[in-house]
Amino acid sequence: MVNVGTEFVYSQMRYVVLSVDDCEVGLSGATTNLAGEVRIPSKVRFNNTEYTVVTIFSMAFTDAGKVRSVIYPGTIRHLMSHAFAGAELDPSFKMPTDLEFLGGYHFAGCSGLKDVDLPENMIDIPVGMFNDCLSLISIRIGFRVETIGDFAFMGCENLSTIITDESTEIDDPEGAVLPDSVCEVGGSAFSNTRLLRIYTDAEIGRRYDDVPEFIRKSTNSGQKRVRSGFIGGR
Repeated sequence: MVNVGTEFVYSQMRYVVLSVDDCEVGLSGATTNLAGEVRIPSKVRFNNTEYTVVTIFSMAFTDAGKVRSVIYPGTIRHLMSHAFAGAELDPSFKMPTDLEFLGGYHFAGCSGLKDVDLPENMIDIPVGMFNDCLSLISIRIGFRVETIGDFAFMGCENLSTIITDESTEIDDPEGAVLPDSVCEVGGSAFSNTRLLRIYTDAEIGRRYDDVPEFIRKSTNSGQKRVRSGFIGGR
């Protein structure tokens, strides 16, 4: 009999049943060492029943050093913490776009990432999301992002560019301008990067000696924005 929590193996990957009624499962890991391109299926079969893959669990592929690319199905709604931490994802890697939850440190230490576009619907960049991604050069942050978690880009020693869809009159080749939507930046979020100055009106978390200088973009009324919700874990 299949119950919530039942585990099974399908095509060298391990799954856990999350819902019997909705036939949904989460991917918990692999039964063998993975390399090259990892293609996660949208559907798997077990006990004559087809299940939809909706979650990748924490630590599922941590330190999968030979993984170069991950193809996510559109069914994925939850990416838990540290799922691909340490994988050498290639520069062409694309994040899934339809997410309800993204856990912290998901891509920490992924040395191959260079230019990353965050999903347009992302509201929260979780804690440590790109921590120690040594090759990361640029990040595109959408106009819906409201919070950037602690240590989100800490240790990205080549990060020099933040791209947004907003126009700005600030011209600073050694700095970056955050979107107006950002109302909170966590502690050491940009420490040990190439960015020397961050322009934002957001609240800033605990500051350390190795973080960039934060400069207010405007002298407005001082009213604080109210978060509307978030994707991700604090």
